Amino acid sequence: MMPEQPALPDHRPVRDKDAALVQRMFDRVAPRYDVANTLLSLGLDRHWRAVTVAAVDPRPGSVVLDLAGGTGALAAAVAARGADAVVADLSHEMVRVGMARVPAVRAWTVADALRLPLADASVDAITIAFGLRNLNDT
Repeated sequence: MMPEQPALPDHRPVRDKDAALVQRMFDRVAPRYDVANTLLSLGLDRHWRAVTVAAVDPRPGSVVLDLAGGTGALAAAVAARGADAVVADLSHEMVRVGMARVPAVRAWTVADALRLPLADASVDAITIAFGLRNLNDT
């Protein structure tokens, strides 16, 4: 008999999405998240990050917040352009893994994207990639 699979969060941005379930799922996959993204997207994740960074056009000294920033792959690309990258993610493990992998990120915080511990107008740009689907209020 196969063990019961853990519940996965609803992929749709529905109002009753369980944030704790999303957090637990990403805590479990954090060590393998970047590899899985690259494999599942057939390498397009790198292109999407490049397109996003080009659209944001971060400048040295600007502050860019990456919501649901996971392990900081997008934030690393922002930081490479000289901006101060800040990552906010709901998963403790994603932040832990990211802090070890991407020292160029200025600040990391475990936070719900809908309840950020930041002052209004404290960043110059905000990015969000795959995490948009995990918010219960887009």
